[in-house]
Amino acid sequence: MHEEIREAFELDEQEGCGKLKAAFHNSLHWVLDMTFREDASRVRRGDAAENLSMLRRLVLNICRRNKTGKSNPSKVRRAGWNDDVRTQLLLGAGTPDPPG
Repeated sequence: MHEEIREAFELDEQEGCGKLKAAFHNSLHWVLDMTFREDASRVRRGDAAENLSMLRRLVLNICRRNKTGKSNPSKVRRAGWNDDVRTQLLLGAGTPDPPG
């Protein structure tokens, strides 16, 4: 992740445009931080931080698959509050059918 940001700095310096901002805002790190407040996580013991990170990415992929038009943080909150919403997300309700 840090390499992506470093590369964006280099591109921004070379080309003099807003590529740093675009690269950072489109990165997975930013999405995870906005959805799960990952930077504020205080989990540090053993493999717990890595395990939680993997679970967050899984949940993010499930949320992205659902095309209801709601934001990812909204989907996560609603799934936490409502068993029916959580079931719909996990079963893929609201996802487009695969072509063919």
